[in-house]
Amino acid sequence: MSRRLDWSLALICLAATGVFLAFTYLGTWSLDLSAFYYAARLYGFGAYAEIYQSAPNFFVQTPSPTVAQMMLEQGHESEMVVPYLYPPLWSAIFAPIAVRLPPQPFFDAILIAQILMTLVAVLLAHRAIRPALPVSAWVGISCAVLVLTYPSLLAFGLNQLQITVTFLLILAFERDRAGAQYAAGAALGVAAALKVMPILFVLVFLAGRRWTAAGVSVAVAAGLALLSLLLAGPDLHVAFLDQIERLNAITAVADVNLGLSAVLSQIARADVFLADGGVATRFAVVDAIGWVKTVSRVSFVVLVAALYLATVRLADPFWPQLFGLSVLVVLCGPMGWAHYLMLSFLLLPGIFTLVRRAWAMLFILCTLGLFSSVLLSVILSQGQFGFLLGRLGTGWMIVAVLVVLGGAWFQQRTPNTRGDR
Repeated sequence: MSRRLDWSLALICLAATGVFLAFTYLGTWSLDLSAFYYAARLYGFGAYAEIYQSAPNFFVQTPSPTVAQMMLEQGHESEMVVPYLYPPLWSAIFAPIAVRLPPQPFFDAILIAQILMTLVAVLLAHRAIRPALPVSAWVGISCAVLVLTYPSLLAFGLNQLQITVTFLLILAFERDRAGAQYAAGAALGVAAALKVMPILFVLVFLAGRRWTAAGVSVAVAAGLALLSLLLAGPDLHVAFLDQIERLNAITAVADVNLGLSAVLSQIARADVFLADGGVATRFAVVDAIGWVKTVSRVSFVVLVAALYLATVRLADPFWPQLFGLSVLVVLCGPMGWAHYLMLSFLLLPGIFTLVRRAWAMLFILCTLGLFSSVLLSVILSQGQFGFLLGRLGTGWMIVAVLVVLGGAWFQQRTPNTRGDR
């Protein structure tokens, strides 16, 4: 295939995917982004005490009186607004926009920006991974994941800022591979300032001894934290930390929470989930269990160490380390929401660099089938199998980590065998 045809097919596929996502979600209420919008609007009107309010069970949010009045005036009184979980910095920065702009144009503008970022991220991922795979093949697989799997569709349906975080992380590692360590560190630092968890990806920099990128990441994240404190003041930051503490005190066992903590909590609280038809529930909130948190954290440390030891001697350990860590962050994190897999899914075609083509295709096809939106609809239509979906996702993540560890071990044992064959 000629280079021109290869790129033409890739760009057509990307354009079609962008049109599909825009057509599907433009004009819809962005539940997760509603928290971001109304926090910024509250900040703009000086109602600081209401920014970090949350309901007792956290995930079912009754708007505060001020927000309820705003929604009534805007004609959105029947919609939901979820709790705000971002640092005060972002409510301060976006306050001038939220005060002047109604919610739907705000949502649509962010959605278009996030769709464009995702399409660019597909190409950046290909450039960073450098697989022996035509760009059209990489883009085709990535676009199939974006339009066919429920973690991706869930992310765009919620207009989740995890999409922006995913773009920043892929940009960080593409810049890292290009030798631009300052830009790489800056992108990762901004991602960590949006959601704290991305700072864990500094481990990839440390594993590759890219000290400058690692240092810049921490410095940028710390600098933005300081800026947040200077702009918003200490009281809002205390409220922010209290909000995070309330979130960490509970565990959501749900069809879209794929994390280890959800599985262990479901086992530990079998009396709750098996009583009075509770097995049919799609979403339940229980108090966080101390030993479950400990097991998840210890598992993360042990598996990250195993990942490093298995990949450090590879000729190019970049993809296995990045993909493996992206899965482990979701698997062992406090809330393993399905849309957190966006990064793993955009890196998915990189499996061709680690294992033979037949095995890589099998893994990708299984991923598309297991996370297909069709399977989601079938399972949820049956009622009693709601939690099964989450457990299937947990199983996929465990298998994905084992595939990376096994593929790395096999490649080291047979160094003349290339994963892209």
